[in-house]
Amino acid sequence: MICLTYTSTCAGVPLSSELKHLLSRAQARNAEFGVTGLLLFRGGAFAQCIEGPAESIEHILGVISADPLHTDIVITSRERVTERAFPEWSMALRTVHGSFMSFGGPRLSKRLSPEDAQASLAMRRMLDFWSQGDRTT
Repeated sequence: MICLTYTSTCAGVPLSSELKHLLSRAQARNAEFGVTGLLLFRGGAFAQCIEGPAESIEHILGVISADPLHTDIVITSRERVTERAFPEWSMALRTVHGSFMSFGGPRLSKRLSPEDAQASLAMRRMLDFWSQGDRTT
């Protein structure tokens, strides 16, 4: 299983309804391909962690790369893992306004804590992005 994190710049300023639509599409696609993860949006940038079978991760990354909403995609980590960091979510989303959207699982705000960030490079990257509010490399 692969865990991949990346950052990207958002093309334009998405409305809340656009982010909800993005989340809905990601949840359906990720469930189909056995992928789980977390998407953060802050300061005009995205950071995302996706985890699942290598072939599925490559497929999802291709979809993301073709999405005109994402520009300047930078892979920040790619690691083999034996355990998922986000097994509860086909995809969860958090914005700077503190909103989070997920179906089931623990509150997202509790997952973005330093204790959880010790689990993997991916979690540390996501925590860095959220704490600093900008792209991390």
